[in-house]
Amino acid sequence: APPTPSPVPPTSTPVPTTTATPIPPTASPTTTPTATPAIHPNAATLLRASVKAMSKVHQLHAEGMVTDGFGAKDALTFTADCDIPAQKVHLLGQQRDSHGTLTRVEIIKIKTNAWARTRTGQGAWSRWIALKGDAQLILIYVMPQACPQLIGGKFGVPPHLTNTGPSTVDGVATWHLQAHGKSQGEPVRLNLYVDQATSVWRRYALSQIAPKKKDTVVEDTRYSQFDVPVTISAPNG
Repeated sequence: APPTPSPVPPTSTPVPTTTATPIPPTASPTTTPTATPAIHPNAATLLRASVKAMSKVHQLHAEGMVTDGFGAKDALTFTADCDIPAQKVHLLGQQRDSHGTLTRVEIIKIKTNAWARTRTGQGAWSRWIALKGDAQLILIYVMPQACPQLIGGKFGVPPHLTNTGPSTVDGVATWHLQAHGKSQGEPVRLNLYVDQATSVWRRYALSQIAPKKKDTVVEDTRYSQFDVPVTISAPNG
């Protein structure tokens, strides 16, 4: 008789492998950076540096306005080119009176001599001794703004001077200095914009608002074209 086969042992049921659930990593704590306060240069130091820088400028171009009791509508506006070492100024000014009449004045000043005419580019020139009316007013009120270096004198640190922070003037990065005080009992405010790179003035604005309109003064001038040569000659005739 054939041999009886040995019984096959039952296949053991595999024990399932338990997959461990991964433990999520501990999140790193989020640190909120502390804002560092902006540090602005000292206002008085900036002002002194700007006065020094302006004293070294030989030529410049100025555009501005001044009111002296006229009101903004009747402001006297001007453009000027200055050659400081040669003490030369070429200035164009205009003002519209309360009746809407526009007056234009062209002035050339070389050292102690000056000439003016009321029709820009035409008309006869008058010498300094004959300057009257609008030409005299422009020389008195505008010249200190157009060519501040020609006036001379010391520029002291005004009261309550602060550096309000960065600003721009005609696309140029500046520091905005601000000061306020009183003159003849009336409040005065100064805004000076100092070039961050060169320390020259980019804008000078001063206002004195008085109860009486005739006592109100507003001056606002922008400077550019520093040390760009200009040609200013005495007029013919």
